[in-house]
Amino acid sequence: MFRCIALSLVTFAVSSLATTYQKLPPLSPSNRGKQKPNISHKPPTGGKHRKLYVIYKHPKVQPLRYMKHVTVKGGTVVLGDGTGTNTARVATFEMAQAVVSVGQFRDFLRDELDFEFPWDTAHPSWEKEEDLPMVNVTQDEAEAFCGWLGGRLPTQAEWILAARGSSTKPYPWGRTFDASRVVCSVAEAVALPQRVASKGKGEANGFLHLVGNVAQWTSTEGGDGVVVKGGAYSDTEPSRFAILNQVQVPPETRASWLGFRVVWDVKPPAPKKRRKR
Repeated sequence: MFRCIALSLVTFAVSSLATTYQKLPPLSPSNRGKQKPNISHKPPTGGKHRKLYVIYKHPKVQPLRYMKHVTVKGGTVVLGDGTGTNTARVATFEMAQAVVSVGQFRDFLRDELDFEFPWDTAHPSWEKEEDLPMVNVTQDEAEAFCGWLGGRLPTQAEWILAARGSSTKPYPWGRTFDASRVVCSVAEAVALPQRVASKGKGEANGFLHLVGNVAQWTSTEGGDGVVVKGGAYSDTEPSRFAILNQVQVPPETRASWLGFRVVWDVKPPAPKKRRKR
């Protein structure tokens, strides 16, 4: 009798554990972006840019770290060589203030148990530093992380709008390159990127390291591959950090200088109902 009771308790415990750690459906084109976490917003803290502090409370894992957003107002973006002949209209969106960190990508892998990622071979020697940028991810892997949080990769036009708004300045801070304002190897060699939330360099329009530190994937495809923006800590040429500069790489590229950040679409406000007279 006692053996039957013990067996029943074990069976119940195992079934409860299976329910607690039930795997979520893998991200695919059909459900990517639909599997969204619960989100709670703190009120804006003031200042020129509306900043949102968002904590993701996923039912299967511990709450993720705070991820700060900046709302980018929609507008017309000048592409190409900046002459104004090639433009794009961009709607309002929200972009993460910093690139995705190693720790945040670890949280993603802990939750998406079916997601295969070659951590031991793909990641550089600083993999234990949770606050450093997550690099050596392909475009598909970056998209999967973004979809996990209900977001996506930015387009090239969105990235440019975030970097300079409606201005035509070639760099986020002005018209002249300044190596002291960006994590790069122009003045002297830099061996490793800085932490994603470190301040003092690469700041623009409320963002951290939008240029420099690590370059960033976009969702825009060019003639020779996927467009990558921002320049990296290892770059030695000032032109790499110009807003309109772009590098095109194959989507399966893994590189220690290439990371990504997340954007979210902003739904337009519902039209006001007219009062009945």
